[in-house]
Amino acid sequence: MKEGGRGPWGSPGRATLRRVERIVRREQFRRVFDCGIQVVGRPAVVYTVPNELEVSRLGIVVSSRIGRAAARNRVRRRLREWARRSWHRVRPGHDIVIVGRRATREMSYPGFAAEMARLFSALQLWGDEGEDRCSQPGPVE
Repeated sequence: MKEGGRGPWGSPGRATLRRVERIVRREQFRRVFDCGIQVVGRPAVVYTVPNELEVSRLGIVVSSRIGRAAARNRVRRRLREWARRSWHRVRPGHDIVIVGRRATREMSYPGFAAEMARLFSALQLWGDEGEDRCSQPGPVE
């Protein structure tokens, strides 16, 4: 971690989720899909269920129906980047699974980010309504 880094994923110095903040096991995904509530949007379907932890956990799923590996990876990267920029706003205590849809790769980033923020707001996952760092595109490399 860089000097001066602090706090959860998305704050300065953090580039990835910690292991405890990720949903990685099949039974964890199954619990969210079977017991959680969902909101459907153009770029993704978001499922959430409360957990008994002090942190929220994230899982990202992209079906092979999206396209070949390169297309799926592009959707996965876009979802991960949006989550990285927005994770500081998510309330602790939820398991969240984002299922990417084909529209994710076709939408402009500002439109995509606004729609994802709407989905998270609909599920009441935001802990504060502070500045949304994901509405502006990141640096172009």
